[in-house]
Amino acid sequence: MDERSNTRFRVKQESTVSRTFLAYDPALLKHKPWLPHQRGEPEVPTRVENVMRRLNRARLDTRCRRSSGRDAKGEEILQVHTPRHLQWVKDLRNITADTAKVLEEAHDSIYVSKDTYTSSVRAAGCAIDATMSVVSGECSNAVAVVRPPGHHAFADAPSGFCFLNNVAIATKQAKLAGVSRILIVDWDVHHGNGTQSLFVDDPNVLFISLHRYDNAEFYPHSDKAHPRMVGEGNGVGFNVNVAWNSAKLQDKDYQYAFQQVVLPIAKEFNPELILVSAGFDAAEKDPLGNCCLQPRIFFHMTRWLQGLANGKVVLVLEGGYNVDSVANCMVACVQALLGDAPPSSLAKCKGALTAGTIESVALTRMCHKPYWRTLASDGKLASSAQPAVTETLPKRIGICEPAKDSKEEEEEISMEGGTNKGKKEEEPGAEDQAVVALSRVAAAMDLAGPASDTAATADATAADATAADAITDVVAATTASLTACPAFADSTPIATTTGTAISTDASSLVSDMLGKMSLEGSATASKAYTAKKQVTLTVEDCTDGVHPTAQGFVVVLKKDCPHTAALSLTVPEPLNLGQACERCDETYENWICLTCNAIACGRGVNQHMVRHNQRNSNHHLVLSFADLSLWCYACDSYIEWDKHTQDMVDAVHLARHGVAVKGASAM
Repeated sequence: MDERSNTRFRVKQESTVSRTFLAYDPALLKHKPWLPHQRGEPEVPTRVENVMRRLNRARLDTRCRRSSGRDAKGEEILQVHTPRHLQWVKDLRNITADTAKVLEEAHDSIYVSKDTYTSSVRAAGCAIDATMSVVSGECSNAVAVVRPPGHHAFADAPSGFCFLNNVAIATKQAKLAGVSRILIVDWDVHHGNGTQSLFVDDPNVLFISLHRYDNAEFYPHSDKAHPRMVGEGNGVGFNVNVAWNSAKLQDKDYQYAFQQVVLPIAKEFNPELILVSAGFDAAEKDPLGNCCLQPRIFFHMTRWLQGLANGKVVLVLEGGYNVDSVANCMVACVQALLGDAPPSSLAKCKGALTAGTIESVALTRMCHKPYWRTLASDGKLASSAQPAVTETLPKRIGICEPAKDSKEEEEEISMEGGTNKGKKEEEPGAEDQAVVALSRVAAAMDLAGPASDTAATADATAADATAADAITDVVAATTASLTACPAFADSTPIATTTGTAISTDASSLVSDMLGKMSLEGSATASKAYTAKKQVTLTVEDCTDGVHPTAQGFVVVLKKDCPHTAALSLTVPEPLNLGQACERCDETYENWICLTCNAIACGRGVNQHMVRHNQRNSNHHLVLSFADLSLWCYACDSYIEWDKHTQDMVDAVHLARHGVAVKGASAM
């Protein structure tokens, strides 16, 4: 099948489907240091041995469908890598001690052995099998405990302990099987430069990387890890880099990045499959990452992603060099995949955001405002009745216009109710004007990345000057608008790392954020900086009782909804989570009406549940099959589960995860 096929990827998710596929093979242990100069290498077999030991001790492996793994076939590898590179890896089987050191010095941060090829092709094969188990519907989700890692491997070169790009190879196979929109999330502390290079111009693969950047001083020392690298060619807008410029990152930093960037963009892209480059070198005690993440944040990130793509999530191990930290974090991720309760709530994570996190996340949002409606709207839900911006955004694969039923052609119903016929477009408000102005600033930059030669440097300098002029013009107008945006709403202030609240002037944040869109250290851009004042920014705790929304922010659930008491629930038997929408036959992102048990697709698909409510105005409450969100149309809010809704919540959770959640709060 042609990988460009538009074949719709559909899989029924029923309670009989095996929950989690676990791929591992002892052949992964063969590649290891074998020469004196390789002593002390951190990428060692005990990384995966310890993971498997911990999964067994926690009795998680026995709850998964196990696979012994296989070698990736040559034709599968050649979908990603060049024939010359594949032959280079094969030839390592005949390597000598003398040539090993020469080859290592000729490449970036690798060591080689006679068994490098054996372990590498087995790792790629495990990643493919894990992915295809989900694509085929054999399992709901999957994890591949593999090494060597892969996300630094380029089409024609090894790099950073990586020889074959496991996630990229698996992604290509999923595309060949008919999956048309794939999200890759790379939360390894190092930028997934190899994976980025392989999909940088592909609009069907959304790549999101969260990593330390440190102004290109952190490995892999590439300015292409900067947020300005938004993609190339047809892939512009589909490459997202959240780049931190500091160490000691905490759970809350990743929580905030997921709230503000990862989930909003991912939800709008509406993936059919998610692959995670699951590196754990941002975990506490890792010798290379120098960060402080706990296992619980990896559980929650996995669980949040399960709310997308109908739960079709595949984790593939990347980095992580403290063997205990890697094992603890992977155990947490597998628990999430299996539907277990969280190890602990993020509500108890009371620390401050690390210095620079707000700026880093805001910079990524700024670079991607021109490409994603959910960011361009700055927290407002874009709809036909409420234009997000005054300029038309590029139409992209994955940002689909709702399909209309033949019954609905004559009268198009807006998401808020009523018709759009004869409705005059609203005048843009101050917030919309600010968004457009800031987007123009971003468009004035060289969004493809910093210059790499003399001529390009001159162009970049000119772009910096243009951007600096634009910054000077719009900062004053933008400051008032941003302070009114939902992202800046009053709530509990986020403290700085010193424990003091951030002060209340937005001008510095805006000008600093925009100024740093040019190359760090640019004298031109620095002219636009204002006095070092700061804005009070807030973020709601992303606890187990809140859900990501299309606006890009996290909302607190409404308590005591007055409409739940009127319900008379009848749980369908059997409850089929793969049942198609009653109007369009779609099988992903469906909701069930708690009044009549009708099943229809959500806003991210064709909006048929919205229209169901508009046709049946007293059918207020609907429950998401994807993430168990409970929405009340009458309250116009996500609401808390209560005793009146618990039976349906339990039934859906049981069908999806194999266990009920009696008495639990929303995940």
